Amino acid sequence: VRKMALGVPRAQPLPDSAYSPENTRKHIRRMHREAEYQLQAGKSVIVTGVFLDRESRGNQEALAKQNDVKFIGIFLDAPMSVLFERVAARKQAASDANTKVVRRQKHATLMGQRGKQNWQTLNADQPKEDVTRAAITHIIRKTTAGGRQLPLPGGRIEGACVFGQ
Repeated sequence: VRKMALGVPRAQPLPDSAYSPENTRKHIRRMHREAEYQLQAGKSVIVTGVFLDRESRGNQEALAKQNDVKFIGIFLDAPMSVLFERVAARKQAASDANTKVVRRQKHATLMGQRGKQNWQTLNADQPKEDVTRAAITHIIRKTTAGGRQLPLPGGRIEGACVFGQ
């Protein structure tokens, strides 16, 4: 999304300056505005991102609340060794993350663990199909009561479903 907004091809690396704290805040605000627009149009929204700090997570939760929709936060976690392997295996990937970025994000995640009480942490140290299944199962559990689908407009899952890594 960041590269699209900057008009850069997905496989082209961005300079480090594109990931500065200020540019990251701008990027998050841009995603937030788009999510709000889609929610106000009555659509379901999935926002993906790292969401390392309490403020960015809280903003996602607040957006759902302001739009009177269900919020489901999911945080994916895996050991450093797995994250390093995945980064090393990427070929022509849209992500510019390298081991330095992974270390920084993991450190920030550990520092920002508090304030994640409304987010489900899933073990991402398994095949992506299993992680996807676990995420979908969590979403279904959060949107059903007593085995019955909650009364949602149009029978859809409405809300901000946030997946972070």
